Amino acid sequence: MILACGSYPVTVPIPGLDSKIVADARDVLTGKVELVGPVVILGAGYVGMETADYLLAKGIAVTVLEMQQFPPVGKLTAHGYWLHKRIKDAGGRLIFGAQVLDIEAGDVRYRQEDTERVERAALIVTAMGAKSDNSLEDVLKDLAIPYRTVGDAKSPRRILEAIHEGHRAGEEL
Repeated sequence: MILACGSYPVTVPIPGLDSKIVADARDVLTGKVELVGPVVILGAGYVGMETADYLLAKGIAVTVLEMQQFPPVGKLTAHGYWLHKRIKDAGGRLIFGAQVLDIEAGDVRYRQEDTERVERAALIVTAMGAKSDNSLEDVLKDLAIPYRTVGDAKSPRRILEAIHEGHRAGEEL
């Protein structure tokens, strides 16, 4: 059995995150959410950066807030370089070292160093990471079914790793 159940989005506890103007990036990218701007994206990993690129290409103003001081998506890979370039060229804003404090009435309040700031948003998109969905592993173990966990079920990453692992697991059957 090849276990490739994927992953599910995770968030951190932020007051106001349950607001009606907050949506997960996957829902934005699959067309389940009406696109209105300006947009604030919480998280600058691949999902957040690619969502920003997508929205900017549609002419929607985007600000990305990232808790880490440095970009999780580096500029030294081809994909990272082009994401950073397209976001910058389209007028997108990337703000690093931003700890989101709360969301209230379209305002995203965050702290950067010792200063509190506010970003206004018509839509707030969460892209704070993912957790592997490997809950079926216990069932497979209990039934003594040989299996191999691949892709995001093993560890959330890019699709290239998932394809490679899935192919390798298929060859080893």
